[in-house]
Amino acid sequence: MLVEIKKHQFYFAMCFAFLLLEALFSNNTQAVFYILSIATLIGGVPHGALDFFILRRIFNDKSFYLSLASYLLLSIAVFVIFNMFPIAFFLLFLFYSAIHFGDSDWEEHHIASKIGWGLSVISIPALIDPQGISYFYSIFTDQNTATSITTSITYLSVISILLTISFEADRYIKVVVLLAFAITSYLTNIYFGFASYFVAFHSYHHMQYWKRKVGRYTFTILFFITLLVISVFALQLLFQFIPINRTGLQFEEEMIFTVFLIIGALTVPHMLLVSYAKYLSVDDI
Repeated sequence: MLVEIKKHQFYFAMCFAFLLLEALFSNNTQAVFYILSIATLIGGVPHGALDFFILRRIFNDKSFYLSLASYLLLSIAVFVIFNMFPIAFFLLFLFYSAIHFGDSDWEEHHIASKIGWGLSVISIPALIDPQGISYFYSIFTDQNTATSITTSITYLSVISILLTISFEADRYIKVVVLLAFAITSYLTNIYFGFASYFVAFHSYHHMQYWKRKVGRYTFTILFFITLLVISVFALQLLFQFIPINRTGLQFEEEMIFTVFLIIGALTVPHMLLVSYAKYLSVDDI
């Protein structure tokens, strides 16, 4: 148990760091949204940037460039569709994010336990702060839909938690991590709670898992890809080359919409590639 806790010490340290940030920015929603956006992009994008090296590990020179182009085109297509139909796609985004979290965080576990874990990550914020999560959802949907989603997910939270801990594998460390997630969300806010999980648990675990499998990788390329995504985000936010399909949003709300629009667009090809790499067993390629 202590070994497992030590394995995830970066996550627990990040939870503590967000407790300190909450002391500085308590009740300042604008600052909280800025921090959430920065943390999600800087802390989350590098783990997706590893996809470049997964593609290069799987495909040869000619097919690598074709696969990379396909990856980017799919991201752009998802971005456009997400923006055109934000309500429908946001619901889909919640679902496939839950699937991805479970499958990526606990690769070797039973499928039911993975689904339970992913749904727990999505639903615990609704259990902790239903009003706050409903406001967050309303950035992407109308208020009635946001309220309905919140109510449904709140009921789902207990079932999903019980599902993920009903299997013996890593049961106790899962309980500890979910407790840390819930406590951080409660003592700070649900946005800091999610940011700590996404950056220091999900993304960090993915980086550690896949960098061993892809072999050599270049930090410069990871940095360049991260910088490129952040630049696209900044340009889209400031100039709206693709006008966002939401009206009446404050600047910080537009920022959150754009961040998750980009993350949602990148997650689809990311999920597909990771699943394909696992199917091929990258170690054997």
